[in-house]
Amino acid sequence: MDETELVAGLGRFGFPEREARLYLTLLRSGGSTARELIRDARVDRVLAYRSLEILRARGVVQTTAERPRRFLPVPPTAVLERHLHARRLGIESDHVFAKRLLKLLPTVGASPSGGTPRFQMVTGPSSVYRHLREMVQRSEHSLWTMITPKALRESWRAGLADDVARFIRSGHEFRMIIEPDPGAAGLVRRLIEQRKRYPLIRIRGIRPQRSRLAISDGREVMMFLVPEARAPGIEEVAVWTDTPEFVSTQSAYFESIWHHALPIRLSRSAARLSRG
Repeated sequence: MDETELVAGLGRFGFPEREARLYLTLLRSGGSTARELIRDARVDRVLAYRSLEILRARGVVQTTAERPRRFLPVPPTAVLERHLHARRLGIESDHVFAKRLLKLLPTVGASPSGGTPRFQMVTGPSSVYRHLREMVQRSEHSLWTMITPKALRESWRAGLADDVARFIRSGHEFRMIIEPDPGAAGLVRRLIEQRKRYPLIRIRGIRPQRSRLAISDGREVMMFLVPEARAPGIEEVAVWTDTPEFVSTQSAYFESIWHHALPIRLSRSAARLSRG
């Protein structure tokens, strides 16, 4: 990283730009007087003294008792871990408060649409995977997915692995159609190995397989509209709906592909199709 990237990185941990530059300068020197620090960091004198007092109050820098006093940086490991610890405590506190709040908030009443089927366009990877996770969390009986190796890796990194694992451990049906690929063989292997404990895990492969969709309980579906090999700058787009006719059509499509797909045999180097 260059200087700008380091300053931006520290900004994620609560450092305004001026404080970040002073802290970086102290880390490089190992410790400096205020005059040396102002010179090396090229910061306005009055603002530098004010920022140093803020850093000292936050426990990011320490001072010596000598004259002129020297400013010493607290090691980055301690500074960043302290910040992460505070954030973890904040998240835990929010979880506790959210549970209390859910008990107090009014429950959702009848839909003003009178049960009319719904649909929603979802754009951007973060929104897509958030909606997918919520969809998996709602699943009660079955979860079917057609997915590409790249999308499988991305969804696992987005946290879907935890939600799918909880669904599988509940003894529900999980079916997946994927194109065999060495890049996803490890993830596929882990799923297949779980079949010893959870026999309702079933995975088949077909080549080529570029469709991406998920069907939950035969009641809702999310399918991706933008090809995976998209040009840079093109947004990820998916559509979610609980329209019965559309869900039924996509379920029939899944079943037809499933009928022609083959079980996957895992070698040490790749996932391969097998008739045996």
